[in-house]
Amino acid sequence: MEDNLTNETQIFSFPGYSFYLLPKFRKIASGILVGVKNSLIANFDMYKQLGESEDKSKIVRIDVWKEYHHYKIYALYPACKSNLSVLTVEQKTVVIRGMKSHSLRWGYDDSDASGREFKDLLNSSSLEIIFDASDPPIYLHYNGSDSNPDLLSVSSDLRDY
Repeated sequence: MEDNLTNETQIFSFPGYSFYLLPKFRKIASGILVGVKNSLIANFDMYKQLGESEDKSKIVRIDVWKEYHHYKIYALYPACKSNLSVLTVEQKTVVIRGMKSHSLRWGYDDSDASGREFKDLLNSSSLEIIFDASDPPIYLHYNGSDSNPDLLSVSSDLRDY
């Protein structure tokens, strides 16, 4: 479970979960809240925070152990030009990306720098994107446009799960 925070005063109750927070940076709506089931052993790491580098992307890493298997889960909220070389993509890796990165590969009519960066990561690692162009859009803009701004990718060993 991953969600972007936009209001620090909102309080939600999710019984059975432990929560980790990558706080907002300045007045930018940039916080990330991650919930992990209490039945799992997990370690949360603020891998990269807004303001630590020029690219202004945010990355959290959650190491989760289930039945003696170690999973690496990255939650990214990248900026227009993100440096994704900091990610270690091995077996049992999941990348959740909230973004506005454009690429023809995931249904946009154009491509941008952030989309090309993520596409390069997909092409240079064992990550596979979980996307079906026939799925309905999950984001509807007030001007009537729609898109799928959030993407899930997994290492190839997890593809069929």
